[in-house]
Amino acid sequence: MNHVKRIAALALALALVLSLAACGGSKTRKVTDFLTEKMPGEYAEATKATTVTDASDGSFNVELTIDLPSGGASDEDMFDTIAFEASYLIDEVFAEPPYPLNFKIHFLKDGADFGDIERAHDNPVFYRTYQGTTDTFQFQM
Repeated sequence: MNHVKRIAALALALALVLSLAACGGSKTRKVTDFLTEKMPGEYAEATKATTVTDASDGSFNVELTIDLPSGGASDEDMFDTIAFEASYLIDEVFAEPPYPLNFKIHFLKDGADFGDIERAHDNPVFYRTYQGTTDTFQFQM
């Protein structure tokens, strides 16, 4: 009889773990669907990779890789462009997510690594990394 109880307890524990895993997966799917639905067409075409992971504090980490064509723009102009593009995506396009989102957007310039923009869901400050240097910026809207 004890053997049957142990097997039943193990089966219940396994069912609980699987149901919790399924809930986490559905939240990740909801975030992924939100990003896909909201992403403007020109960005959708330029997006090379999207990764969504659970940040364990109720928020989700979103990593995007976006290839921007320079159109002959200088690195200095592209440096400003990635700041505006990231702010537009995070503050306007993805303004009302289903869960708090932490963003890291890796920008490519004509297919080559260019720079990164990061922002946590609970911080209005953006962190921009370019050629090994990180600076901060914040837009006042």
